[in-house]
Amino acid sequence: MNDLTTLAVKADPLDPLVLDFVEWVAGEKRSYADVLDVWKTSCPRLTVWEDASERGFVMRVHVPGHGAFIGVTPTGRAFLRRHGRPLHLSQQAGDFPGPLAE
Repeated sequence: MNDLTTLAVKADPLDPLVLDFVEWVAGEKRSYADVLDVWKTSCPRLTVWEDASERGFVMRVHVPGHGAFIGVTPTGRAFLRRHGRPLHLSQQAGDFPGPLAE
C-alpha cells in the first residue's frame, strides 16, 4: 500500500463528528438526558457517542442527588488538543479519569 492508501484506511469517516461531539461535551456540564436528547439517532451507522466512549474520550458518571452526567476524559482533552480545538476546552483538567462507565 502507498502512503495515501494507508491514510485512507486509518481515517474514520466519523472522526469529524466524534470531534464535534467531544468538543460539545467539553463546553459545559452535560446531563446524560441532555446528551441523549441532542445526540440521539436512529441510524445504526451513525455511532458518534458510542465511538467517543469506546475510544475513551467521554464517560458517564452518576452524581448522587443530581443524576447521570457525561464528561470528557483526559484522553478526550488530548484528542481536542491534537485537532486544534479551543484551548479553554482542551486544556482544562480532565473531568473524569477513564472511559464510559456502564
